Amino acid sequence: MTMGAWTMTVALLLGSGGTAPVTVAPLTGTAHGLRLSGTYAKAEGALGKALLRPIQARAKEYAEHSRKGKVLVDTRVRLNGPKFVSVRYDIATTSPELSHPTWMRARTVTVDLRSGKALGQAEFLRPGVLKTFSKRVVTAFHGRECTAGLRIKKLGGTDVQFALRPKGVEVVVDLVAFGGATACGEASVTIPYAKLKGLLSEAVGG
Repeated sequence: MTMGAWTMTVALLLGSGGTAPVTVAPLTGTAHGLRLSGTYAKAEGALGKALLRPIQARAKEYAEHSRKGKVLVDTRVRLNGPKFVSVRYDIATTSPELSHPTWMRARTVTVDLRSGKALGQAEFLRPGVLKTFSKRVVTAFHGRECTAGLRIKKLGGTDVQFALRPKGVEVVVDLVAFGGATACGEASVTIPYAKLKGLLSEAVGG
């Protein structure tokens, strides 16, 4: 399979079965000149392409700073239909030039199966609720180190990411991007849908 700088060969995991739109498959090949290893979310057609984009984008970021090492991807399918597919990739590099912990981060992608469109991070919430949402996130972390002073003022990049789960929304926060020390790293919490009532956008059923 070749898409621009992306070249990949895969072998499906045996015994996936069922009618779920996504399976987790071994990942090999190259992206932007870097070797790939680990797993990825396998799907057909436009859905498959949408699910690959976070890996492609991260490989491109690595390649812009180092051509050494390989890209390691650990895949977790958070929601597998019927309306959405939501995937979390934990992505790292073995490049000695990119050994700083901030290069080891998660990327999420959520695709609406009805439209085939990947949701932008800013599309998960209703307009004007970010301040309230930020407080809910802090509460959900229950005083976890580095989270007490967290203030989310905008969405759209990778500082705050979302993944839909059967019983709630997983929120992934890069605490370093919010002024935390490197040791604060990245933190995740799943907030039940009931606690996000009135905050989620119509796009995700809020």
